[in-house]
Amino acid sequence: MKTMNQLIGLAALVVGLASPVQAMDKAAKEAFKRKLELLQGGVGAGGQRPTSVADREKDKKKSAEIAHLRQQAATLINKTTDAAQYAKNKDQMVTILARLKMHGADTRELQKTWATLKVVFTSAAPVAQPKHDEWYIDTTEQDAALARQLQQQLDLKRDAERKATASKGAVSSKSDEIVINGTIIRIQKGDITQCVSDAIVNAANPQLLDGGGVCGAIFTAAGNQQLQGACNKIPCDALGVRCPVGQARLTKSFNLKTRGINHIIHAVGPDCNKITDPKQQDILLTSAYSNSLRVATEHGVTSIAFPFISSAIYAFPKPRAAKIALQANIEWLKANKTSIKVVNFMLFSDEDYNLFCSTLKDITGKK
Repeated sequence: MKTMNQLIGLAALVVGLASPVQAMDKAAKEAFKRKLELLQGGVGAGGQRPTSVADREKDKKKSAEIAHLRQQAATLINKTTDAAQYAKNKDQMVTILARLKMHGADTRELQKTWATLKVVFTSAAPVAQPKHDEWYIDTTEQDAALARQLQQQLDLKRDAERKATASKGAVSSKSDEIVINGTIIRIQKGDITQCVSDAIVNAANPQLLDGGGVCGAIFTAAGNQQLQGACNKIPCDALGVRCPVGQARLTKSFNLKTRGINHIIHAVGPDCNKITDPKQQDILLTSAYSNSLRVATEHGVTSIAFPFISSAIYAFPKPRAAKIALQANIEWLKANKTSIKVVNFMLFSDEDYNLFCSTLKDITGKK
């Protein structure tokens, strides 16, 4: 009805004016032409047909992602007020610039600002043109694989000294890290769908269906239909269970591949609303973490990021869940050879992040 009224209005305009287009200024003429072309299903500005709803939604998400990354970069720059902060933040800035480049965003101003901070805080000589080092991402670096490799190289570089001097099971100099057999376990605060990791772990349900919380966020970021389609290909039993509690399954990452994430490991923790025996809860949660590490190793994964499994709607008591998460990873890494070099725990809230840091301190203090 709205489209019909618009056509009637345009028709009346054409009939009522001897030369309607001539009566308009330049801007009005262009608006009139675009409106008529759209109503008639013709081409739009520049000779291109109007984009589909899906394309517009994709562009909208891309713009939102670029805006979010630019905000992250601005926040990071504001936090960088001395040499120590520069050293701490430079790897994260590299990741942000890489993601912006993958989206085709112009990062020259950000690169210039970061280069200035480098000169100020590291006493580096000014450069006439950007060089290919830790603060600059070359314009040819467009694909996610290169961004992921770059982040891995920077992670290894940053931790090389600690790893070279750390003995088996030794605690690093940072309160939120531990090194086990050369693999770093690191606690971070942030969105798991935004981290740079070879694989991320989904806090899944046994049916491997789209859900809420972390599960819903990962499905949305990866592409709901694509990820659900991949999960549906995993064999299920008569009750529709594709991944029993305590087990893990692996799928592709789909849209998350553009962020350097290649795999999604779906791990099912215990639902404490249904499984009420604390010992059984602990065994199954430990198994969910251990099997995730096993599956990751079987596929040659080099870095993995975990959420806080079972701690939300599955109602696992958080202090116990945090202790099990850390201990399960520590014990598995002690007992097994693995391709994994970095294990990240990505905690969304300050409360969970602080809990993991204090729990890690308690665990390492006992050693």
